[in-house]
Amino acid sequence: MPDTLANPYAYQSPIGAALKNLSGVLTKKSTEATDIAHLETALALKQKRENTAALGDALRALGTAQFDRRAAIDNAVRAGVSPEAVGGFERYNSANQYGAADPRTTNAFVGAGGSYGSTAAGEREQIAAANQRNAAAIAEQGRQFDSKPTTINTPTGPQIVRQSEAYGQPAVEDIGKVKGAVARNAYASPAGLAGADDATKQFIGVDSKATPTPHNYVSNGQNFITYDGTTDANSGKPLPPGGYMANAVGPAEAVGLPAPVRNDLAKQDVSNQRFRGLLNYTKELAKQDPNNFGITGLVKGTVQDTAAAADNIARGLGYSGIQDGLANARTRAVASGVNPSVISGVFDPKLPALHSAADLMVFSAAEALAGQSGRSVTDKDVKIIKNIVGDPTEWSANQQKFLSKLDTVGQILDLQQQVIDNNLRRGSPAAPPAAPGAASPPTSPAPGAQPAAQPDPLAQARDAIARGAPRDAVIQRLQQSGVDPAGL
Repeated sequence: MPDTLANPYAYQSPIGAALKNLSGVLTKKSTEATDIAHLETALALKQKRENTAALGDALRALGTAQFDRRAAIDNAVRAGVSPEAVGGFERYNSANQYGAADPRTTNAFVGAGGSYGSTAAGEREQIAAANQRNAAAIAEQGRQFDSKPTTINTPTGPQIVRQSEAYGQPAVEDIGKVKGAVARNAYASPAGLAGADDATKQFIGVDSKATPTPHNYVSNGQNFITYDGTTDANSGKPLPPGGYMANAVGPAEAVGLPAPVRNDLAKQDVSNQRFRGLLNYTKELAKQDPNNFGITGLVKGTVQDTAAAADNIARGLGYSGIQDGLANARTRAVASGVNPSVISGVFDPKLPALHSAADLMVFSAAEALAGQSGRSVTDKDVKIIKNIVGDPTEWSANQQKFLSKLDTVGQILDLQQQVIDNNLRRGSPAAPPAAPGAASPPTSPAPGAQPAAQPDPLAQARDAIARGAPRDAVIQRLQQSGVDPAGL
C-alpha cells in the first residue's frame, strides 16, 4: 500500500478542460493574416482531396484503352503524389495483368525508375551482345592459329607452311627421337651397343673415346700429323722411322695446320670460289645490255627472261637449276635456324623467279660470310648481305647501281679469301728440340732428303665433299686450279 494519501484537489475534470478551451477560442482575438492562412490551408487540403480522388478514378482504367496516363500524371502532381508511386501502381498492374516477360511490363518497370538491363528483354540483349563478342574473339583466335607458321617434311626437304595447311602432312622428325630409335635398334642387336660401328656410336653419342690431341711428327724434312705417335692421321699409314715429335713454335703456317682446320678452310675456299664465279657471271650479264635495267628491263625480265635468268644464277652457284638450288638452300637455312621471312624468296614458291634467285644468291653470300668465322649462317649474316645488295626491284634502277653493289660484295669476298689463302699456305717444318748445350739443328733439309710434302688437292676436295660442300662446285674449283678431277 502507498504510504501517502492522494490529494483530492489534484483531479481535473474533462468537462472542465473542454469548457476552458472553448472559452479560449471564443475569447481569442483574430487577425486578417491569420484568417487568410487558415483559408489557404483549407483550400489546399480540399484540392489535394479532390485530385487524389481524381487520380484514383484514373487508375481504375489501368490496362484498358480508356486509361489516360497524362491525366493521371497531372492529378498526381496536383495531389502531391510522387512519380515513383504512380509508376509503382502501373508496374504492379502490368506485371499481374500481362506477365513479367511482356514488353508493357518492361516499359512500366523502366518508367518506375528500374534499369532496362534488369528486365527480361534487357538481359536477352546483353547475352546476345556477349555471344557476338565471344564469337568474334574465337574466330580471331582460330585465324591466328591457322596462320601460325610451322614446318612440314616434303620430298625436297623441310618447308614452312601455315598451320592450317599442315594437317595430314608429314612432320619434320625430331633428331632426338631419330637418335633414340637408332640407339634402340643397336641395343637390340645381338652384339648390343658394343657391336655398333663408329659412325653409329658417334651419331647416338655413345662413343667412349674423347677426341685425341694432334701432334706434329717430323721425319726427313716432312711434317706429319699423328694422334698416337705411330700412324699418320691423314693417310692412316705408319709414320716413317727416324723422326721426332715437334713442338709447335711460331705461327700455324710454320708447323702446318691440323687436317680438320685445313678441311674447314678448303670448304670455305670452295664456297667463296663458287660465289666468286656467280659474281663474275652476273657482272658480265649486266655489262652486256644496259636495256636490262630501268622500266625496259623490268618489263623484259618479267615477261621474257626471268625464269632463264633465275636458272642461270642457280647454275652459277653450282646447282642443276633454280628448284634444286632453292631446295638445297631451304634445307641448310632450316638446319641453321634462319628466319624464313628474312629470305622469303627461298621459301615462298608464289614469289617471282627473279626474287627467288636473288634471295638464293644473298643466302649463298651469307653462308660464305658465316663460314669465315667457323659457324653456321644466321639471320644477322643474311641481313648484312641483303642490306648491301638491296631488294630485287631496286636492282632495276640502273646498270651502274647494280654493278656497284656487286663490287661491294666482291670486296667483302676478297677480304675473306685473303685470310683463307694465307692460312692454307704451308711453311717449313718445325725444328727438332735441341739437346742441352747443343747447337740448334739447321732448318734446311739435309742433302738427299725429300722435299716437304705438299697437300693433295684431291684429298682436300674429298674432305670438303665429306663435310657437305656441293660436289659440282668442288669439281669446278679443281678445274679452275688446273687439277684433273677424274681421280675424285
